[in-house]
Amino acid sequence: MSLIRISRSIFKKGFIAQTLRPYRIFTMLRRRRFSWRLASVATLCGYFSIRTVYTEDQGSELLDEDLERIVKKADQLFDNNEFEKLLEFLSAYKEYNEPKLLWRLSRANYKVALAKSTTKERSKELAYKAVELVEKSLELDSNSFAAHKWAGITLSHINKYEGFKSQIKQAHQIKSYFDKSLKLHPNEPTTLHLLGQWCYSIADISWIERRIIATILATPPDSSFEEALECFKKAEDQQPGFYSMNWLFLAKTLIKMNRLSEAKHWLDKLSNYRIENEEDENAVEEGKQLKKVI
Repeated sequence: MSLIRISRSIFKKGFIAQTLRPYRIFTMLRRRRFSWRLASVATLCGYFSIRTVYTEDQGSELLDEDLERIVKKADQLFDNNEFEKLLEFLSAYKEYNEPKLLWRLSRANYKVALAKSTTKERSKELAYKAVELVEKSLELDSNSFAAHKWAGITLSHINKYEGFKSQIKQAHQIKSYFDKSLKLHPNEPTTLHLLGQWCYSIADISWIERRIIATILATPPDSSFEEALECFKKAEDQQPGFYSMNWLFLAKTLIKMNRLSEAKHWLDKLSNYRIENEEDENAVEEGKQLKKVI
């Protein structure tokens, strides 16, 4: 397979404070420097299935069967949580400006940026690179649900490096990415979860904080815990047990709604979740701490 507090205090709550803190609100208005063109040689000659992608400095060709092979290996590395290997593998193909590879390379940058073993300096560099890459992917193919999803995730993640006003102004953009992703691929569980986290974080903003936001945005973002719960439940219905953080946020949302017995049910399930990565470890540990106070 993240993304909301609006000030230093605001963003310490909600999904920004979680392992999915990747899903923070922030801005990344980056000037597009290059233009990319894709032309199919097959269209011209009628004999070969070759896609030609032009970079700024040179022309490069990538056979469709090679693209399929690269994508398959990249997805296997991702599923195995081998993110450093994935980053190294896909970096060798970044000059092709192939959208399917660009958003996957963005995803790899993001995942390595989150790793505990990554230095702060490298983490920041990778985070911004992730945003740059997924933006390129969307320029080439705006109909990719995955690219929109990862645009929301990576844009949210760099929020911690951005200023107060930038964080606020990006709230609607983050949600727009998730909404577009769901429009292209309805009921995709991960995106539903991300939208739920967005709703949770906005609902968790205090009235004082809302007044501050209102001085900056004419139309402040708005949501409720009921909307967040609906997203988390819908994600779980689509693929039960697909994500430890979804169980955690089901519990956290129910606690906010004072439905403690239901929250305990999800925390009990979470305590037995099969841990496969750092996100799972963090989710299970937070769940244990929550059980002590409800």
